[in-house]
Amino acid sequence: MRERLKIILFVALLGFLGGIIADLTAEYVVPVLIELFPEIFSVRWILSGIAGSVIMLIIVTIWAYVTEPSVEA
Repeated sequence: MRERLKIILFVALLGFLGGIIADLTAEYVVPVLIELFPEIFSVRWILSGIAGSVIMLIIVTIWAYVTEPSVEA
């Protein structure tokens, strides 16, 4: 039970950090991208797709480095 609680709390923490990253991205990065590439980045679904893929890559990378593979003997 203790391991499950750790995993749930870890996933909750990653979700919280993902939300912070999404907010910072929406606040600072998106306006710059729209100025640099107005035709491409004015379409909302492209921005959502790029943001989602970047956030998931960051979260999965953090998860991969934090978790240890279980050694089966």
